[in-house]
Amino acid sequence: MSLKDIKGQDYTISILRKTIKNSRFSQGFLFYGNPGVGKYITALNFAKAINCKKSDLDSCDKCISCRKIENFNHPDVFVINHEAQKNSIKIDDIRRLQANMSLKCYESDRKICIIRDADKMTLQAQNSLLKSLEDLFEKSIIILTVSNLESILPTVVSRCKLVRFNPLNSEILDKIISEKSEVSDSDREYIINLSGGSLEKAFSLLNDKFLKQREELIGLMSEKKDKLLFYEPDYESRNDIMQILDFMISWYRDILLIKKDVDSLVVNRDKINILSKIAKYSKLDKLIKIIENIIDAKRKILGNANVKLTLEDSMLKICELEGVV
Repeated sequence: MSLKDIKGQDYTISILRKTIKNSRFSQGFLFYGNPGVGKYITALNFAKAINCKKSDLDSCDKCISCRKIENFNHPDVFVINHEAQKNSIKIDDIRRLQANMSLKCYESDRKICIIRDADKMTLQAQNSLLKSLEDLFEKSIIILTVSNLESILPTVVSRCKLVRFNPLNSEILDKIISEKSEVSDSDREYIINLSGGSLEKAFSLLNDKFLKQREELIGLMSEKKDKLLFYEPDYESRNDIMQILDFMISWYRDILLIKKDVDSLVVNRDKINILSKIAKYSKLDKLIKIIENIIDAKRKILGNANVKLTLEDSMLKICELEGVV
């Protein structure tokens, strides 16, 4: 794979190719945008293109440098990946980066480090990284990939060249999902709408368990509202819970949009008839309070609150607002 194969980020790729052509490299690059839009894979292929032995503006995928980077065994290119950590990127990881970047290049003109999900860095790690960005050797480059730009210290941001990644458009998502799955047209449309332009999120929703729970919740939220109080989702991780809560937010948001005559922005378009019926007797202030309640539940769960108790409390509040308890 090379830069030319990156989908949906044509403008961003053109900027990176121009950087390579002009050999005007910042010592820090900050790739930012929604999760699952190609930041990390672009960073990896940017590193390949910079150090490629045969091609000028992209990687050839054939030379020894490209092959080594692709297989993560290039001595001058390395990745710090928070997936290998428990929850965060710590100062010890940055110290290893500093030790590596202080060495001379072995096989390439430039030494490159990619920090994947750099918004997972602790405050101490970011302060340590700041020193690295200030004292880097001329031929060294650090690339950060970030989903939440606000979590990065302004002093770190100011020392990096910002490179924005946009959400993927629905046509690209539809093409990729159609090639890699056999989901129905209606489910595919819904998943694309809910994904927010993130291929990663779209694929995480492509499972029978989530789609089955969606149908169950639609029944509860539309016809058996009093049963919401006893709803127990089937989940394995907090991410599964986030998907369920995101769907519930999208459902009540769609009802609100229909009441405001903005049907074109509805996410659950395959259920437009059900949503329209509910919208006729729903009050705007109640819908807003329900959405705020679910958002608050998400915030608490992300803050490591007890999932079961938080969900029970949230469902109780929804039932109270719906007037069924």
